[in-house]
Amino acid sequence: MEQPNCQHPNHVMLINEIAKMFHDRMRSESVKNGMRSAYRPLLRPISEQEGITQQELAERTHLKAPTVSVTLQQMEQEGLVIRQTDGKDQRLIRVSLTPQGRALHQRMMGSIRRLEETMLAGVGQEELDAAYSALLAIRQNLYRMEGRKG
Repeated sequence: MEQPNCQHPNHVMLINEIAKMFHDRMRSESVKNGMRSAYRPLLRPISEQEGITQQELAERTHLKAPTVSVTLQQMEQEGLVIRQTDGKDQRLIRVSLTPQGRALHQRMMGSIRRLEETMLAGVGQEELDAAYSALLAIRQNLYRMEGRKG
């Protein structure tokens, strides 16, 4: 594979700009949906894996365990999640969404779908597939640099 020209950091700057714009829009959508933006990284993995452990959440979201714990405590106080000690291993805390948490997740997913439609308008499937492959490779390189698996 041909190596990109690293003399011009335009690719990296563009990725950073898009990420910031997406993050800012999602923060705005979170506010519209009555949710703290700190909850966003946790909401989807909890919805995808009922009973996920706090440790698994930290690993999947790349957040520090104390950050996950404090955020889950806030979410629990707002009635969005339930945390329960695992029946077989008392060291594990399992997290599930409440009906209120599921409803919030659905509202956020609607916002994400609308944003994706806007972002990807006019972009062909072949271009999307190529971009996805490139982004996966970039992420894998960063994981390797950190000494972990992707």
